[in-house]
Amino acid sequence: MSCLLMSALTFAYEVNFGPAETSAKRNRIQLLGQINGKIYVYKFRALPLGVEKHTLHQFDPQTLEIANEVDLDIKNKNFEGMRIFNGKILIFQTEKDKDAGTVNMYYDVYDHKTMSPVKSNIQVAQYEFQKKLFNRYGSFSIHLSEKETKFAAYYNMPYEKGAEEKFGFSIYNENAEKMYSVEAKLPVNDELMHLGGPHVSDKGTFYISATEVTEKSFFGRPKDVIHHIYKINDKGELKDYKIDLPNKYISQYSYSTNENEDLICSGLYGNRDNRTSGVDGGFYLRIDGSTGDIAESSFKDFPLDFITAGWSDRAKEKAEKKQSKGKGNPTLYEYDVRDIVPLDDGGAVLTAEQFYIRVVTTRDPNTGATRTTYYYYYNDIIVMKLNKEGKFDWYAKIPKYQVSTNDGGYFSSFSFHVGNGKLYFMFNDNMKNYTKGNVVGGKTYAASFASNKKNVTSLVEMNISDGKYTKNQLFGKSELKTIAVPKIYHSDRKENVLFIYGKKSRQERLGRIKF
Repeated sequence: MSCLLMSALTFAYEVNFGPAETSAKRNRIQLLGQINGKIYVYKFRALPLGVEKHTLHQFDPQTLEIANEVDLDIKNKNFEGMRIFNGKILIFQTEKDKDAGTVNMYYDVYDHKTMSPVKSNIQVAQYEFQKKLFNRYGSFSIHLSEKETKFAAYYNMPYEKGAEEKFGFSIYNENAEKMYSVEAKLPVNDELMHLGGPHVSDKGTFYISATEVTEKSFFGRPKDVIHHIYKINDKGELKDYKIDLPNKYISQYSYSTNENEDLICSGLYGNRDNRTSGVDGGFYLRIDGSTGDIAESSFKDFPLDFITAGWSDRAKEKAEKKQSKGKGNPTLYEYDVRDIVPLDDGGAVLTAEQFYIRVVTTRDPNTGATRTTYYYYYNDIIVMKLNKEGKFDWYAKIPKYQVSTNDGGYFSSFSFHVGNGKLYFMFNDNMKNYTKGNVVGGKTYAASFASNKKNVTSLVEMNISDGKYTKNQLFGKSELKTIAVPKIYHSDRKENVLFIYGKKSRQERLGRIKF
């Protein structure tokens, strides 16, 4: 069966979808990427009687049909993730030995041609858990370096009241061979420390971000927050880089390392004296990896017209009145940093998305029964471009309005790709936003997930050079017979391809955008 070719051929890229495949109503899927042109996908489905089915699929690059599939033998273990690493398929699992009171992590290496294991049960880590009424087992995650020459297998050890925050990791080289393992403790009580994202450099150095509070806060935001990035060497020795912005509070940030092992941090900030007021602008820091000093810094306050772009006339008028009375300037609210992406010119791109959850509980006046509804909002995207000196070249806001109930925002958010001097953002949209053609601006209507006529998947194409962009229609639910799931994607910058996924009820299909 040939693959479905969408109308995007009229642009500088094409969109292909494979045939619809039968799927479970509720399943998990991970687009792993390519090896020698073949496309690999992991799928999980829950079967009756608590049976779990894990499968690895190989797709034909021409037809996007399933060419081969195998069931993974994970009967007595817990699946912890799968990665393509340097042409190898790695499958990570954990096993809990309740008698010994230990958690053990392993990985298997699968041959991408035969889809069968060539190495099995290679131990990554082992640690003890607490034998209590509610056993705490900790958690695992896998992190690849920027150029995918190293990876870290990270595990967060179980919480222990009154003890220091503790975790462990193992670093592996390009041949998936262990370089070293470390178990580390942070010099702060577990109850006052929240661990963030781990990172491994291309030289094999491990980092982890952490947020420290001076006292526990059960209601509202804590008064004093200290942001750390810890560097841990192969002996378990810590180097603490404190991330601080004078007279500002850090709302969100992301970080990476450059070839000199300097820390590159970028994110959003607000008013330190009023940390509920929202986001005022963006920041950039380059921290010298040797001294811990700030080598470069840059800040950009967002102007009023940028903040209020896309607001209704009523909201703008209300904000202007508040500002004229000296009650504060308009700000951006509830933005989460999604990515900081290094560019070939030495600069970087930071993306952030407005995200929040609204909870509404209603009570039946007759029976007294209550019903709680969760509303998931994924709205505008902010994009900021930094040059190699760490200065802001430009910033832009992409209008987007997505809201759904009780589904975790499954069809919301966006897919992201970088290639050939362009940034690409794919998301579900509403046909009403195209009443003036492919013109961006005016009122933004909420994305439609249910209607065949109103649902459309849009692609924003943005110049890295100046931030100018256009928005084009890719396809709709009526054409594809499934709905795009933007959170499930794989960006292949080497091949300049974005793999995407569509699903509706028990139908699903793999897609590919060639730029």
